[in-house]
Amino acid sequence: MKRFINKFNLGKKKKMDKKLGYILVIIGALIVVSTLELVKKMFSLNLGFSDALVSVVGVIIFLIGVFLLRGGKAKQNSEVPIYHGKNIVGYRRVK
Repeated sequence: MKRFINKFNLGKKKKMDKKLGYILVIIGALIVVSTLELVKKMFSLNLGFSDALVSVVGVIIFLIGVFLLRGGKAKQNSEVPIYHGKNIVGYRRVK
C-alpha cells in the first residue's frame, strides 16, 4: 500500500510540474508578444521598461516553462528476475 501511495504522489507532482510548465510557457509568450509594436498600438501598452529587458524576461520565463515540460522524465527502473528453484517466475523492479 505504501508503494502505491508514493507512486500516486509522484504522479501528482509530475502533473503539477507540467501544468506549471504550460502556464509559464503561455505567460512568457505573452510577455514577449507584448513588446511588439503592433500589440503596443492595439492595446496602448506602456510598460515603463525597455523592450529589450521585457523581451529577455519573457524568454527566460518561456524557457523555464519548456524546461519543466521536458525535464519531468523519470529514470526507468531496472528489473531483476525472481527465482523459484531454477525457474524464473517473475521480475521485480529495483530503483
